[in-house]
Amino acid sequence: MTNASRHSVTDGFTTIELVVVIVVLGILSVAAMAKFVDRSAFETRGFADQTLAAVQYARKLAVATGRKVCVAASVGGNALTMTMASARGSSGTCTTTVTNPSLKWRTFSGVSYGGALGAVFAGDGSASGTALSFTILGDQTYTIVVETTGYVHCNPVTACE
Repeated sequence: MTNASRHSVTDGFTTIELVVVIVVLGILSVAAMAKFVDRSAFETRGFADQTLAAVQYARKLAVATGRKVCVAASVGGNALTMTMASARGSSGTCTTTVTNPSLKWRTFSGVSYGGALGAVFAGDGSASGTALSFTILGDQTYTIVVETTGYVHCNPVTACE
């Protein structure tokens, strides 16, 4: 037997090498595609979700403390203010600023509120105010509705699910 017959020469790549190359290319393509995707739809939805959560929190705070809680937003702005009365009951003005410990308010360019916004939650959770809906304008339009019973939801309901 000669050395040439014992050592055969093979050309090509092993299966493991091919799989590793495919995995690396997949990871790189995902990272590259993220740069090309438009984020405005996600930002608008995120802004609507955080508005819904903040208004629901205001209602829960009113029920838990028995105090009046006021929620307002400026037209064209993208910040929500929350204040509450200093005493229990439905009388008094909302002067104490409320800080929501779980809410890290994010603002996004191109997303804003689209109308006069304001809701007042009484200590029993019911709502009153001049404008009981929060319209969010961006890539899409979402409307957060506050019913007079205090129920807070997105309209249409399927839009924020």
